[in-house]
Amino acid sequence: MTRPLVNQVAVVTGAARGLGREHARTLSQAGAAVVLVDVRRTELERAAEQLPRAIAVTADVTQRDDVDEVVTRALDGFGGIDILVNNAGGTVRSGDGVDDEEGWRKTVDLNLTATWRMCRAVSAYMRERGGGRIVNTASNTVFRPPGDVAASYIAAKAGVIGLTRALAREWGPWNITVNAVAPGLTLHEGLQLHRRASELEAMSARAIGEQCLPRASTPADISGAVLFLVSPDGRFVTGQVLTVDGGWTFA
Repeated sequence: MTRPLVNQVAVVTGAARGLGREHARTLSQAGAAVVLVDVRRTELERAAEQLPRAIAVTADVTQRDDVDEVVTRALDGFGGIDILVNNAGGTVRSGDGVDDEEGWRKTVDLNLTATWRMCRAVSAYMRERGGGRIVNTASNTVFRPPGDVAASYIAAKAGVIGLTRALAREWGPWNITVNAVAPGLTLHEGLQLHRRASELEAMSARAIGEQCLPRASTPADISGAVLFLVSPDGRFVTGQVLTVDGGWTFA
């Protein structure tokens, strides 16, 4: 099927730029109506305007009221929720690059607690529709922690993997599949805004040198994995973590 998600409704968080925007575009091309969620209103609305059936919802997924608003807007706009892609994430560190208590709390809240909050918010509506697909975003750094990534981020992403597996077991009887993707270093404009060009070039060169595949990852590489997990081809896959990093994890 060239458009396997026709009549499906997908919610994508962190969709204003980078991986989230590519996920939204990919699911839209596959036929889904898409609810794009992010705190960056202008970029988010611009991304939604480029898709044929899309709603932009400016929301902070670390806030319960905002999450409830996302669900309400999805139901009002498209009548249900079939797919959830939890892409929102990141890290908060102190000026010297070391985790402090506030940074730890914010990083865990954004990457792990918000993922749980979104899953919980959509699960009842997926159950009403006879099932659904959830894809959470982990990180390959969980399996091979580098020295330049915050411990809070790695711990939170490890929690995402545990949450994914627990919910897959718990919600399987409702025909809800719950999986995760674990991307490697993927260059996009979000990273470019927070890292110097020379730093990104060095990181990319190092990653490519340690991978099995001799090229940099693109957002489309990660979105292809997401599409598989939410498409009919992935209907019997649940509780899995699909690492998409060109073989960096085990090379």
